[in-house]
Amino acid sequence: PPVTVSAQLEEGGTVIPGTISSATLASAGNTATLSGNAVIQVTSAPVTLTLNANDTDAAYSNTAITVRKLD
Repeated sequence: PPVTVSAQLEEGGTVIPGTISSATLASAGNTATLSGNAVIQVTSAPVTLTLNANDTDAAYSNTAITVRKLD
C-alpha cells in the first residue's frame, strides 16, 4: 500500500512550524525527493537544529542542512 514519508526540522526537540516536507510512495522501491526552505529566528545562540524523519519504514539518504546567518 502507499506510504507517506516525511521529514521536519526541530529546534531543541520541538518541531519548527512550516518545515515539514512529505511525499507519498506508491510501492516499495519508489523514491522521492524531499526539500524545503525556512527562515528560523534565533533569539539566543547556540541552538540545536535536527532533521527528524517521521517514518521508520523508509530509508533516508543524502540528507543535509545548510544554515546561513542573515544580517
